[in-house]
Amino acid sequence: MRTTKPHVAAGRGALVGTVVGAAEAAIWAIGSQNEGIALLAMMAMWIVPLPLGALLASRAGLPRWGVAAVAGPSAFAFVARALNALVPHPSLTDVPMAAYGFPFVLAAAVSYAAAAWAASHGPSWPARTAAAVAICAFVVVALQGRGAVADWHKERALRALDIPLLALDLPGYRLTSSDVVRLPDGVRLDLSYRRGDAMKTVTLRPGSRGTPQEWCAKQEHDAIVPGAACRALPGGRLILVEGDGATSLFARDRGALVTVMGDSEAEARDIAAHLRPASPASLARLG
Repeated sequence: MRTTKPHVAAGRGALVGTVVGAAEAAIWAIGSQNEGIALLAMMAMWIVPLPLGALLASRAGLPRWGVAAVAGPSAFAFVARALNALVPHPSLTDVPMAAYGFPFVLAAAVSYAAAAWAASHGPSWPARTAAAVAICAFVVVALQGRGAVADWHKERALRALDIPLLALDLPGYRLTSSDVVRLPDGVRLDLSYRRGDAMKTVTLRPGSRGTPQEWCAKQEHDAIVPGAACRALPGGRLILVEGDGATSLFARDRGALVTVMGDSEAEARDIAAHLRPASPASLARLG
């Protein structure tokens, strides 16, 4: 019986993995766009690789295809998680969501290629062990460094924003999150601060997006409780107190459109008065 060479087995394994990865990416895309079936999609992503990989490995004529069919999904689960840890959050880029399925394809191709190569008759046990150690090392390093990688991606995204960066410099308030929000009408930066058990939000938008008067009027129009009205403050600022007590202050500060949400007018004005220029690093690295 003709023996399949290790590099041929690896190539066939990569093809098998590419198909499996494409199926995983498709399931992920469907689940991410339909919250109602997100849990079912996640379960399918765990189940599909084993039977699909086994079928394809058998049809591809992989040596010891049963071993490759089990080892491939096992490696894929860890490699895919490691690769996704290196990818920026979708809100930080303009990359189409479909592109975020690529790590699944790459992880499956690499994992099934390695599994098919290891299951073939050529490689020695020291070589198989070295390959397994290399994959494990990559996974550990990627997962251990995902926090630093995420901070790096966010810092780059904040630096690229067309928004003057500001931060609250007021004792007792701790920055807990900085979220880039991309909507059809533009991008904004939401800064969340904690004071005791209460959360406060400062929203920054590009100065070209309008005036404080326009944004206050928009929120006045969208208010859930009728009767709210914008009131002018010194310095071109406006305050809006809604019927449920929620208070929003609108201002232009250093070229940015600022919206401050507080529990009272005094607090909103105090927060707005203590906004200072900030660096991308200080807003990205919260830890």
